[in-house]
This record gives sequence, C-alpha cells and structure tokens, in this order.
Amino acid sequence: MPMKGRFPIRRTLQYLSQGNVVFKDSVKVMTVNYNTHGELGEGARKFVFFNIPQIQYKNPWVQIMMFKNMTPSPFLRFYLGTTWQHHLNLYHLLWSQLLRRLRQEDHLSPGG
Repeated sequence: MPMKGRFPIRRTLQYLSQGNVVFKDSVKVMTVNYNTHGELGEGARKFVFFNIPQIQYKNPWVQIMMFKNMTPSPFLRFYLGTTWQHHLNLYHLLWSQLLRRLRQEDHLSPGG
C-alpha cells in the first residue's frame, strides 16, 4: 500500500499488529459515542483516531459503530451475546487511562 493520504502509518500492518486490546468471543458489537469538540472528550477522540484501527484488526468478528456528536458525554457500549450490555463511561478519561481501563475489564478481555 502506498504511503499516501492522511496519516498513512495507521494503515501499515506493523502498526495494526501492535494493538494489544483483544476482546473475548462473547463481544459482538462495540459502539463508540464521542464528540468532535471540547476538551472533556479529548481522550475519546485520540482513542478513535489511534486505537480503533488496531481494535478492528485484532478483533475481526466485532462490529464497531461510531456515533459522533450525538451525546453530551463520550462512552463505549459493548453488546455481549444476545441480551447483555456493558457501558463504559469515557468522560474526563485520558487516552492512556482509557486503554488501561479497557484492558482491565474482566468480561471484555481474556487477560482482564
């Protein structure tokens, strides 16, 4: 793939394989709700920009849906199986805190 376009490094195989967020098989859908303005959602925006491509690469069975500027505070929602949901609030979280918290969730990641 040629190195053209905006931020082409995010599309390289080396960058995509460096992601360390792997979900359990029970995670079917992940929705990301975030705002494109304001400093309270800065961690969520960086997460979407840098980590969503890696998560899609490492978890090809998970459907990821993005919702921009639809809610006042950013959050992630996971749909596990057919009936169970998990809500993860991202309000005031820094990018590094968000990744650490996502890896620690025991019903989402195998190592958590």
